[in-house]
Amino acid sequence: MVPVAPPQTTMDPVDLLDSTLEEAWRAICDAFDVIADIPSLRNLFCQADLAIPHQAAESVIVSMILEVIESVDRFSSWFTRPARAYGLVSIRDGKSKCFKWMLAPEAIRRWRDHIENLQFAIRKNSGLIQASLLIDQLAMRELSDEPQITAHCNCFPQKVIRINERILCKTVIVCDECSSPFTPHFHQ
Repeated sequence: MVPVAPPQTTMDPVDLLDSTLEEAWRAICDAFDVIADIPSLRNLFCQADLAIPHQAAESVIVSMILEVIESVDRFSSWFTRPARAYGLVSIRDGKSKCFKWMLAPEAIRRWRDHIENLQFAIRKNSGLIQASLLIDQLAMRELSDEPQITAHCNCFPQKVIRINERILCKTVIVCDECSSPFTPHFHQ
């Protein structure tokens, strides 16, 4: 007889965070008739203060809504709607004197369950989130320090792009017009 594994009572922290973010993202996309991939953690947590999980959760919802607004199809009834229709209000931050987006009271009520779930996931995984954001930041810094080269396509006149050499070596970037790959341009 093969032993049966005991039921898993705790959820993996990464799975908890991913599933909570995915669930909120899917609900927001469905509400505004958008089909899009979930943004990166860097984009979702850019304005979040992880020391205050409730505010961080609301900030993530704001980031998701802002990403969804950018993905609304121009034939959608949501395309010409103002930010308030999405549940966003602009307020002036007392400390920085800059304007920032916040959830309107009706949006807080609408997304309450997702905010609470995100708050729990952020509280449980703040170290994981900080580590992931740090690694992402270091990777971006590494790419920005790398030398850039120019590459061109076969259009006439040629289109020229400036790109990190390592990226061009690892992938093929194709011109939208002539459908040829961009190739490195070497100065003579």
